[in-house]
Order: sequence, then structure tokens, then C-alpha cells
Amino acid sequence: MAATQLNLSFEPPQFDTLKELINHVVYSCGRQQKYIAAELGWSPSQFAHILSGDDGRSFPAEKLTDLIRITAPTGHLIIYWLVDRFLSDGTSRRDRALFAVETMLPELQRLMEDLKK
Repeated sequence: MAATQLNLSFEPPQFDTLKELINHVVYSCGRQQKYIAAELGWSPSQFAHILSGDDGRSFPAEKLTDLIRITAPTGHLIIYWLVDRFLSDGTSRRDRALFAVETMLPELQRLMEDLKK
């Protein structure tokens, strides 16, 4: 079987942990938490404890694909984060970071001039 290469172009979400990203997706997807919890088979209070990490609970891996589907398209950020985290090489990350800095540089220079006034 021949190997194929997959090229993706996207802006990866900037979160340090998957837990932070899951919370962001849940809170920003536009759906009420009680409905997300119900579709995942949990009560709203169980879901709140899982999201907060109280008493050592964490989001179960077997529910991750359901969460992505339920919160789509915002849930797709989880896929992008995982791809960036595990499939992107250092050169790609560095190139994206360099591009982001170059894009911000004119605005930062203008702001520095404003501060000097």
C-alpha cells in the first residue's frame, strides 16, 4: 500500500491543555450545557463536575468524539488542536509563529509610537 500525504491548512487553537480546550468549546459553542450533558448521557451537575475537574474527574476519552459532534463546528477546534499537537512538525509550528509575529509587527510598531507620544 502506498503512503499518502495529507496537507491541512488551519490556525490551531492556542490552548495549553486539552482540558482548557474542551472547556472553551463547551462554553463557546452556543448550546446550553444542560443539552450537551443530556446528549452525552450525564446530568448537568455531573457534566459541571467533569468540566471543573472536581474530585479528580476528567473528561472521558470515549466521549470525545460525541462532544466534537455535539458542539460542531466549534468542536472541530479539538481536532485541529490534536493535529497540531501530534502531527505538526517543529518547522511548521515555527513557520506559523513567524508568520503571526510578522503579521502583528506593523500594529505593534504603531502602538509603540503611540506610547512614546
